[in-house]
Amino acid sequence: GETVGGLCLDGNPTTTPTTSLPTMTSRPTHGQYGTQSYFALSTLYTATIGAEWRTKNGWLESDDPCSGTPWYGLTCSNGEVVGLRLAGNFMRGTIPTQFGLLTHLQSGYQQTGNAEQSFLSFNHISGTVPSEI
Repeated sequence: GETVGGLCLDGNPTTTPTTSLPTMTSRPTHGQYGTQSYFALSTLYTATIGAEWRTKNGWLESDDPCSGTPWYGLTCSNGEVVGLRLAGNFMRGTIPTQFGLLTHLQSGYQQTGNAEQSFLSFNHISGTVPSEI
């Protein structure tokens, strides 16, 4: 498919994930913070075949991606996911709409909106980064 900066842009990733995405009721509960971020990130992990990522340290190992050592590629501040860097991590699939729940994400996507500057560059991902981010 057509790629820009390593992103597959034609909506046809090399392989479409066959696993079902998490639902809000399938996520663990963790106070008032862990649930929304866990749900958004676990959906991204599932939709982009996380089991095959190059590096996935910590992913889905706890119900709060920012507690202790943050999951690989995350930057956290005050218990919120504020940064994400997963470029070149062998991700493939589609960005799920639930990714938009990461409303505190500040870094990782350049202000220009240029796909070549994406925190997900050099993967085979289709879809758009939600406008909330």
